[in-house]
Amino acid sequence: MSTSAIARTRHSAGSMSRTATIATVSAAVLLAASVPLQLMASSRRWTQCPRFVGDENDTSMCGLLEDHLFDYQNPSAPWTVIDGAAQLFGAGLMLVAVAVLVATLGVARPRGPLLWASAAVTAAAFAFGGVHALASGQLGSPSALTGWTAHVAVLGQVAWVAWWATTYVRAPLLALALLPTGLFTAGGGVVVYAMAPLFVGYSSYDTTPWSESIPAYGTGLSALALLVTLVLRRRSTTERE
Repeated sequence: MSTSAIARTRHSAGSMSRTATIATVSAAVLLAASVPLQLMASSRRWTQCPRFVGDENDTSMCGLLEDHLFDYQNPSAPWTVIDGAAQLFGAGLMLVAVAVLVATLGVARPRGPLLWASAAVTAAAFAFGGVHALASGQLGSPSALTGWTAHVAVLGQVAWVAWWATTYVRAPLLALALLPTGLFTAGGGVVVYAMAPLFVGYSSYDTTPWSESIPAYGTGLSALALLVTLVLRRRSTTERE
């Protein structure tokens, strides 16, 4: 291989590495920014409820708030608005949607149509849920998107699996870093409601207190894991050099 060809190859590899680094950092920042929004939304609902096993902050009002009528993640009639909770959650979910698209840029080329298609559908499903929650909070009642939420959720979950599997083949560390977001946010209803009682020490008759905080923890864990992948990637590059 000629000297010029080697130089072009190194330049191309360096450009790809910079793109991956910028994409990974940007995705981590977006996910990290989503965390406080989700936690603030959860706090709007559960302030009067126990946060962990043994917490004595339990009142009759907490029992009332466990009713699914107060669920703000996917508003549907009948629904009781909690001031600002749906808007905060919706904004946080839209940041996750953007993070999925940005993280896809961190996958080595060629990315292929399946990766981009599954990323676009996954991001669209997140954004749909975010817009629905935010609009419902603003309106004070479930938005006109309510009738489509179940279909979009299923489509989003299928797309997430396809996106994650395709990403894992090309960039396993990136895929593993984003796994908590998928487990607790993309399709984690069963996981979330199974884990919530472990924190507060009991299972509710309806929605266990602080259930909505668990996806936020998963999102935060993914943000941290993305930064760890950068360190591991840099070490690997240094060792090869």
